[in-house]
Amino acid sequence: MNQEEINILKVDDGLYGNRLRQNLFLSRNLFDYESNLIKAVAKLIRWDFILEDHKTFFKEEEKDQEVLLLSPPPEIIVNKELLARWLDFGMCFIEINNPQQLKVVTNAYLDVYSATGEKKYFLRALQFGRAVKGMFKARIEEFNRIGTGYIQRDIHPFWQDKILAVLISFCGLKRCKEDFTTFFMDQEANLAEKGDFSGARKTLDCQKTLQILKTDEVKIKCAELYMAEGDSWLEKNAATHYVGVADIYLKGFRKLHSVGNCEDLRKELLNRIEVQQVANNKILGSFGVNLLPEIDFEKLRLGWALLGVSDFNTAFYALLDFKMISAKEVNKLIEEEKAQGYYFNEMMDSVSLSSRGTQVGFLSGGDAIGQRIRMRLREFLLANIQALKLVMDVDGYKDADFIAGLMPQSSPFIEDERCRIFFKGLYAGFEHDFETAAYILTPQFEYAFKYLAINNDIQIVRYQDKQQFDNTMGGCLEKIRPLLSEDTFLELQSFLTDTNQLNFRNNLLHGISRPGMVKHFGKYVWWLALKMVFRPQELLKKLK
Repeated sequence: MNQEEINILKVDDGLYGNRLRQNLFLSRNLFDYESNLIKAVAKLIRWDFILEDHKTFFKEEEKDQEVLLLSPPPEIIVNKELLARWLDFGMCFIEINNPQQLKVVTNAYLDVYSATGEKKYFLRALQFGRAVKGMFKARIEEFNRIGTGYIQRDIHPFWQDKILAVLISFCGLKRCKEDFTTFFMDQEANLAEKGDFSGARKTLDCQKTLQILKTDEVKIKCAELYMAEGDSWLEKNAATHYVGVADIYLKGFRKLHSVGNCEDLRKELLNRIEVQQVANNKILGSFGVNLLPEIDFEKLRLGWALLGVSDFNTAFYALLDFKMISAKEVNKLIEEEKAQGYYFNEMMDSVSLSSRGTQVGFLSGGDAIGQRIRMRLREFLLANIQALKLVMDVDGYKDADFIAGLMPQSSPFIEDERCRIFFKGLYAGFEHDFETAAYILTPQFEYAFKYLAINNDIQIVRYQDKQQFDNTMGGCLEKIRPLLSEDTFLELQSFLTDTNQLNFRNNLLHGISRPGMVKHFGKYVWWLALKMVFRPQELLKKLK
């Protein structure tokens, strides 16, 4: 360690939290010095040791160097928090687990707690100290008093559960059951009565930690609370419609996967999900989307069941088997509509308006008919996506590892370094969070088009312009048209970029689309991304 590093790290005691971070930042600027050790220490004091797992916060590729730099703490360290964190890092990574070292790091955090009164330091101290609780026998009653005070005073189930776990280690399960069983049962009921269903569900974790409830009992009570939350929304907002109620019920339904003796509750939740999904579609129709009232969702689900679609796998592959809207079919339907004379007499033109009511697009004649036909066909496809997604949800929860196992090795649309962000968007859809899926995946489509162009020697930079930027999504899509099937190109253009039609990309990224519309069309974005990842060959006609 050189003199500059000593000057920066010799922080006075009495500085904690933000003041400690500010002092280090100012010292780095004052001495105008930076090194790998200083960077590692700056990172160490940013680490939230309660909320952030050390294995993810300290990245694998940097860990070895950080371990070398931060082992062991130098004698010049006098600041209690910096010393505690330094020792904490050593316990996590260098695996120094002898009793004396555990006692040292426990006392270090207890010193910081004594100086600050912040419960995170108390909790961290006891997380280390419980492994050597015999060394703190004289302070067990003190720890119990402090921990009980936090549990009873701060109604935050996240903290309550963590503090409860360490108190059980020090005081024993039997004593903690006697002290807290009634408290947590009353807290759950009170929070639910006040409408804090999230807090009530998290309180169930405390009851599980106390072993008042078994795992399946927690899941059932959690599902009941989700159902009560959805019912509460409907009761409080009887004059309006909340599109997220179906998702609340769905979360409850998923909790019951593999849980026995709860068929009545399962049926009640499923009935509520179906009622709310139909209501959502009716509400979306008021936004100007033609949702084809002749679509019978129950008939759709029955039809898929008769085809043998009954679980996650069969529904997922049926979803992938859907084809892009056919240009040939659209043209055929245009001619049929023209023959009826209806559109030319009553609805010849189609005008697209901005959120301010200004005209941004105009279609007439056959183009206007084609736009409406595409919308109807797209809605029918969305209805089928919804029906199949419900089959997948009913089959049970699939975690991120399961979904990751489905992913193919590569896709011509996706650069290797973009796989992670694509997966995040796809997984959001599997979790029924189609708004998040839309916001993550739609911008990635633009780069997917650019990546496809670059790999096939198609120029996307506008060299003729004074400022040589890449083409926008619409321009890139036009550039890769020779690579795409005609059905794929026309549908992507209609859905994503054509100002005369839906123009979803622009309306989403500029905040024009309403949340209900984002959620609705987010299903379609998710399906398009699935096609790009799992069935890219169906979207392309030729590659280099």
